[in-house]
Amino acid sequence: MLTYRRGTPADVPVLAQFWHDMLLESKVAGSGFAADWRPRLEAHFREELAADTAAWFLAEEDGHIVGTAAAFLSTGTSGVLLDVTATLAGIYVVPGHRRRGIAREVTLQAIEWCKQRGCVYIRLQASDAGRPLYESLGFRTFREMMKLDLG
Repeated sequence: MLTYRRGTPADVPVLAQFWHDMLLESKVAGSGFAADWRPRLEAHFREELAADTAAWFLAEEDGHIVGTAAAFLSTGTSGVLLDVTATLAGIYVVPGHRRRGIAREVTLQAIEWCKQRGCVYIRLQASDAGRPLYESLGFRTFREMMKLDLG
């Protein structure tokens, strides 16, 4: 049976693995990962959870996490902005559980968490596969641009 819940510090090892897998699958891992990526990522996720500046939303089936979404709060890197914004990330569903509405549900839970915290906007980076889902939830391409070739 499929159930949904908030992530806890005990889930961090799985969250880190899913994050890694999502980056690989989305082909945004660039040159790869630092040798100590796992402990560094796990420490980061634990810090964010402890500070209540992030929340994870999980789908479970038969006691195993099969989908995730995270929301990270921000007031800008300088801390001088009044508006609270958020970034959604780590939206990942394991192969074999896709196309069942799991990504939609965990993303909706993350959006609701952001609304409850007074966010004025939410950003995310969409993979080609995820773009239709996010567009159906009201996300639109906006101002951000990237330069990929620095040569």
